[in-house]
Amino acid sequence: MKKTKSIIILISVFFAFISTVNAKEYKSIEELMKDIPSSLTLDIKDIDLLTTSKEDTYNYFESISNSIEEKVTKKLSSILGINLEDLTINGKKYYFYEFTEYDENDLNPYNLRKRTFRISDHEDLDLEKNITIHYTNDNKYNETDKKYVENATKNIYTAMYLTSDKYSIFGSDLTDEFSEYTEFVEYSINNKNVKLSPIYSIGMGGSYLSSGMSVLFYVIYKDVVYSSYVGNISIYTNFDIPSNIADTEKAYIDYVKPILKSKYNINVKSYKPVSNNLYDITFDECEDTNECWEMEERIVIGKPGIKRIMDNVTIDTGRLFPSGTILPENNSIYKELKTKVDAKNYNVLAAYDLKTTSGALYDDATLTFTIGNQYNGKKILLVSKNGNNIQEVSTIAKNGQVSIKVRALYPFMLGVEKFTDIIYNNSTKEWEYYKDGIFTPSYSGVAANKNGTYYVDKGVITFNHNELINYNKNWVAVINSKLNPTYTGISTNKNGSYYL
Repeated sequence: MKKTKSIIILISVFFAFISTVNAKEYKSIEELMKDIPSSLTLDIKDIDLLTTSKEDTYNYFESISNSIEEKVTKKLSSILGINLEDLTINGKKYYFYEFTEYDENDLNPYNLRKRTFRISDHEDLDLEKNITIHYTNDNKYNETDKKYVENATKNIYTAMYLTSDKYSIFGSDLTDEFSEYTEFVEYSINNKNVKLSPIYSIGMGGSYLSSGMSVLFYVIYKDVVYSSYVGNISIYTNFDIPSNIADTEKAYIDYVKPILKSKYNINVKSYKPVSNNLYDITFDECEDTNECWEMEERIVIGKPGIKRIMDNVTIDTGRLFPSGTILPENNSIYKELKTKVDAKNYNVLAAYDLKTTSGALYDDATLTFTIGNQYNGKKILLVSKNGNNIQEVSTIAKNGQVSIKVRALYPFMLGVEKFTDIIYNNSTKEWEYYKDGIFTPSYSGVAANKNGTYYVDKGVITFNHNELINYNKNWVAVINSKLNPTYTGISTNKNGSYYL
């Protein structure tokens, strides 16, 4: 037992001797600074630095900096043979720490590979050293990927985030809404291998109905941290539209106007759509002196979880900004899609040119076309063209709509089975005449449905048409637009009045 203790003591003395031999006695801080290397490899992957708790973005950034400072300090202490955490030279106390401020060389605290360290006496001496940091996954870091990341992020320097006034994401909290914004930007980059890790956020002020903030991200590509990226969140007051309101621009605005008046004392003078559910409104701001000036605000109007692409066309995703226009009949794609509709003996109901302005779809999204309750139960053909591929889907209209799952946006044509009927239209509140599946406002004459036979005036039943007409080789009275073959009494037409 005594022999074992002696061996342990000898080993301890040996390592103490080695440490003493390796330790260097520095005569000045300047001498120490010369020995600090300009590059250093840490025994950690750069991406592992981002696994710190994200309860608060400021502390998250600070914890990353502290982690780098701690690892660099220990590594340099080992290399230099001096304890930088308790640095004393010639009896004077010095402090070694990371200096996290921007400088003219763009060495900023968010760059994980370019760091600035300082030795100071906290009086009149401040010496700095720029150190290039290497990580154990540097073999994956390359200029080609770096250039790709830079190009991918610079195209979306400013991203738009649509939120509700019930949310509060100012300050530095990483709330669910903040995470949703991160996800939105990732989708905007449109590459599954690109991920973002928020570092810091700061509010930028606001107005009546809108505000903003800047967010700094680390950009991760193929498990390597390449750069930092600034995104600007624009936060707008959101007005939720009930599901029973039509998906048209006018219906949305008409619903919101009285709310703006009662809640914010805003009388909307005019408006213009910006994109999808986003609108600019103008109104007069007046003081007690009756002096007024025109103001403009940006607001969000839409149904929860739904984006209106254009009138009567919506999609259930917030991960992209879509756009759409009516596909004109003289368009080559229109003609190509129409041949498919004609081949099914259907008639064209509508045609749209749908596109993605920014963002992407990695999962199925539901694209919905509102065609009206008059088509409930009718067969609808959806024909689309994605590149050179033409797809046909047949469905039944329900609740005035038809829907389809999509992973991209492209031209669509809706065809309807041919039928002749008089159908009630919930939008116009009128009974309308449909021939071959299409509303026919040019038609005036007799038509029938399950309720009876009626006289149609320019495509609709007015319920006030009274006339004596010849129908199926018999003279029949039309009373309040309905043919009444059992009527007894006087009826009139252009030729005179007759008793039936």
